[in-house]
Amino acid sequence: MTTWQYKSNQLYLKQMRLVTPQIRIVEPRYHRLVPYPDNLVDLYRIYGKTDSLDHLPFYKATFTSEKFHLLGFDDKNAYIEVTGEVCILPLRKISFEDKNIVDLKEPSIIIIANHYHLTDPSYEQLGFINPNKQYVINVKTALENKNLKYQVDSNKTYRRLEWRIVNEYLFNDFLYTRRGDV
Repeated sequence: MTTWQYKSNQLYLKQMRLVTPQIRIVEPRYHRLVPYPDNLVDLYRIYGKTDSLDHLPFYKATFTSEKFHLLGFDDKNAYIEVTGEVCILPLRKISFEDKNIVDLKEPSIIIIANHYHLTDPSYEQLGFINPNKQYVINVKTALENKNLKYQVDSNKTYRRLEWRIVNEYLFNDFLYTRRGDV
């Protein structure tokens, strides 16, 4: 590549550095599209970072939110009920809001996430995909819920919330290659 070609294609080269198996299942090689290995694609599918999705102009984010029943807190974790199962989420991942952001008739947390999609479906012909998971931005609860205590059963194993909802949501700072129980 000549210096002129390099300089005139800076935007393209910068964007191509962001393309990973998280958003594209094939890579261009020698004038054809070659599929990434399945195990690499699977690994990237549980990668919760959104750097490439946020900076590529052909992806758009839509805000979503979902409410879960909050059972209470101990010194380190929040205890949340998800379809009858009690899960834990570290307190450091929760924002306490002093305004009424959740229905106080029932203590709740709200997961706020981005759902990304391609702005132009023709990119699918180039191997780009619409991610099927939502990427968590924030987890919020009302400040009034902070004093809600949960009696921990020491004989019980609690599953991490990140593992319980991995089919729908990805947390960007959670290592999904570890076991889901605590």
